[in-house]
Amino acid sequence: MTRFTQLPWARQVRQGSGALKNWETSEVMEPIRAVCRRLHLRCERNNTGVARGLKNQGVMRLHTAGTWDLTVYLPDSGCVVMVECKMPGEGLEPDQVEWAKVYRACGLEMIVATSVQQFLVALEEIRQRRRDPIGA
Repeated sequence: MTRFTQLPWARQVRQGSGALKNWETSEVMEPIRAVCRRLHLRCERNNTGVARGLKNQGVMRLHTAGTWDLTVYLPDSGCVVMVECKMPGEGLEPDQVEWAKVYRACGLEMIVATSVQQFLVALEEIRQRRRDPIGA
């Protein structure tokens, strides 16, 4: 086991074919990214850890541990939404809880999603709250 397998995005299990697969990414994150594309929302993935360069073998640092999975921009609501994708039954890691405090202090909206449907419901709630701040 390498030290990289301990990173959140590296949680992988073997499939029937022997290939490694990160279920959180394929079952939750990728469908959410696809629905954002269909809704014409800018959605950026926040990878954590380090990556090697292709040409010069240098190391590039990515986002800090605990950074939430996706950043979704809602120009019609005037806000940024941080999305953490989780398999059903899983909770936030301590690093992710710390980042949630930072996001909240900065006025960002947050969604912890276990499915596309849950993401869409939470997104609509954010839009409604932003449209009618008095009724909130």
